[in-house]
Amino acid sequence: QLALWLEDKDGNYVDTLYVTSSIGREGLGNGYMKIFGITLREAPGSLPVWAHSRNVTYGDSYYPTKKQHLPDAMTSATIKTSEFMKNFRLSSEVVQMLGEQAWHCLLEINVSRDDTPSMVFRATVDPDSPGKVPFVFAGYGEEKGRDGEFHDHNEADQSRLEILQFATLNY
Repeated sequence: QLALWLEDKDGNYVDTLYVTSSIGREGLGNGYMKIFGITLREAPGSLPVWAHSRNVTYGDSYYPTKKQHLPDAMTSATIKTSEFMKNFRLSSEVVQMLGEQAWHCLLEINVSRDDTPSMVFRATVDPDSPGKVPFVFAGYGEEKGRDGEFHDHNEADQSRLEILQFATLNY
């Protein structure tokens, strides 16, 4: 699972750029879904930092449902390649919301239902210095999705950080 979103300089949610369709369209975060005839249980710990950052509720869940899903333009299938490159055009409304101050792009990744926390990476953009900005590890999500806070899981396997070896935001 993967989500990519923007926050202002104070860490307030601005907009979602991308989210895996199983979360954004198929309802995996808050219910049951069928894939190839197999019923999967809910996975509220899939992308908890993103889900809580949006602060949009669907009943008692922060995840979109199959009936109340996100637009096709911001979702797609799970990425299965070692290289992922995608261009996003920011609307004038989003650019205005971000203003001329520094802002953040966050990337949360997780393997659903593996009983390990999601990992969140952050790229901080200075509008006065366009170029490549590295994503750096920011923290772990809560394993059961109970909150959207960053957690320091010292006991978590540090080798998991190798899942994302390198990521940059070109601005």
